[in-house]
Amino acid sequence: MMNRESSPISVIPPHPRGAAEFLAAKDPALYDSLEGLMFPREEGKGRERRATARVKAEVMCETKAYGRRRFLQTEDLSTFGLSTRGGAEKVPVGTWLEVVLHLPDATWPLAFTAEVVGTNDASSGLRLAFRNPSRLAARRLHRFLFGPRPSATP
Repeated sequence: MMNRESSPISVIPPHPRGAAEFLAAKDPALYDSLEGLMFPREEGKGRERRATARVKAEVMCETKAYGRRRFLQTEDLSTFGLSTRGGAEKVPVGTWLEVVLHLPDATWPLAFTAEVVGTNDASSGLRLAFRNPSRLAARRLHRFLFGPRPSATP
C-alpha cells in the first residue's frame, strides 16, 4: 500500500467548466443574447422588444384594411413599428394593414405593410409592427426619428 507522499502519480480531481462558462468564454456576445432570451430582466411592466427605441411622435398615419381607409395619429414611432391613438376597435390582433405615414419633412409619404400585434391600452390605439419594410422606407423613417435636427437659427 502506498501512502500519499510516496505516490508517483498525483491525482487532480477534474474541474469541468459548465456549459455557461464554456459558452461565455468562447463567444461572449452569443452568451449574453442567449442569457437575455432565457432569463429576461424585468425592467418595468414589459420588456422592450423593438429593434430601435420608441420616439414620441405625432404623425398622420393612414391605414387601409378590408377596403376601408382610416386616418389616425401616431402615439410613438420606431424604425420598425408604431403605436396609434385610437382606432383599436374592430381590428383584431394578427390583421395585416397597409400603412402610409405622412412625415412632416418628407415630400412623399412612406408606405409599409404592417401587422396588428396588440393594443395600446393607454391611448386605446393599435400597436403595429412593419413586416418586410423596404430598405428605403426603413432608412427614411430612421433618419427622421434619429437623424440630426435642423438648427433653429440660420
